[in-house]
Amino acid sequence: MAYPRIRDHVPHFYGHVEVSDVLGENRDSIAGRYLLDCCYSLEYVNGNELKLGFYAGQACPPHIDKLLKHMEAAGIDYLLDASVFMPDHSKSFKIIDFATREIEVPLCEM
Repeated sequence: MAYPRIRDHVPHFYGHVEVSDVLGENRDSIAGRYLLDCCYSLEYVNGNELKLGFYAGQACPPHIDKLLKHMEAAGIDYLLDASVFMPDHSKSFKIIDFATREIEVPLCEM
């Protein structure tokens, strides 16, 4: 959010939230399947997503390509799983699922 050229095209971050439990379909606790201390609230982005990988080997829209270069300059290097919403709208498109470092999530039994 510190980068003005990026912040308008990523979901707004509302901060960390405290989650004490997660209930399953039968109203039993399934909190063990989640990292409850890693929860946060983001802006909801409505619409259909398109994986950025869709553009591999073909021209990426100039407005998205420009943002990706700004993200790279800001240290946002993990875009493998990233998706874009409203890719044809140069002023209002949003990108989700990116990172500044690789994060390994521990596997757990479901």
